[in-house]
Amino acid sequence: GLNQRDTTQRIIFGGVQSIYKRMDALTEAGPFGVIICDEAHLCAPPGEDIMYNAVFSHNPAAQRIGLSATPSRMGVPVWGDGRWWSDCVYTAGIRQLTPEYLAPLVGVLSAQEADLSQVRMKGGEFVQADASQAMSEERVAQAAVQEICVLARDRKQWAVFCCDIAHTRLVAKLLREQGITCGVLLSDQPSAENDEALRAFEAGKTRALASCVMMTTGFDIPAIDCVVLLRP
Repeated sequence: GLNQRDTTQRIIFGGVQSIYKRMDALTEAGPFGVIICDEAHLCAPPGEDIMYNAVFSHNPAAQRIGLSATPSRMGVPVWGDGRWWSDCVYTAGIRQLTPEYLAPLVGVLSAQEADLSQVRMKGGEFVQADASQAMSEERVAQAAVQEICVLARDRKQWAVFCCDIAHTRLVAKLLREQGITCGVLLSDQPSAENDEALRAFEAGKTRALASCVMMTTGFDIPAIDCVVLLRP
């Protein structure tokens, strides 16, 4: 992401994709001594063919330190016997970290409910296309946007999480019809357009930013004071 490759330093920072692709070059002087892995819950158990496992297997003697805000997936801890992470050595709860590190959160349940009875499940999650169809129903989408405008009227920067690309475009359109300036971050949109939407939002030129799976891990705009979850 920084358009530079430092493969000979004692400490290497990189995404797992970059590390995986350059493992031979990175370990020419010897295997890693320590691997510090953020989002450790993404590492599947040993034996599965994923990039994390290839990196770990290439450096079998390395001490592994995993960090995560997701201590379990589908009710199963990410550490324990048969996993890359043997023990949980430290935990910090939300109450402990607020407000020094985390913004205090105030949750508001929507008065509007979508009919999710026909939305199928796969792997413990809603099927995206089904969820999008339910949330894009005209009555549901219109009511949700109108409610946002009331509940968030005193908030300055809104991050809006949508179901899929079509739902994101619909929500942005409805917000604009309510007089709310709204940009979109979408995977099918040119990078230049996404960059411009992000810059405009960061500069306060737009009040809302709607997205589907683009405002993910590490996304950080301190001015955001309202998070809207429009995906069940």
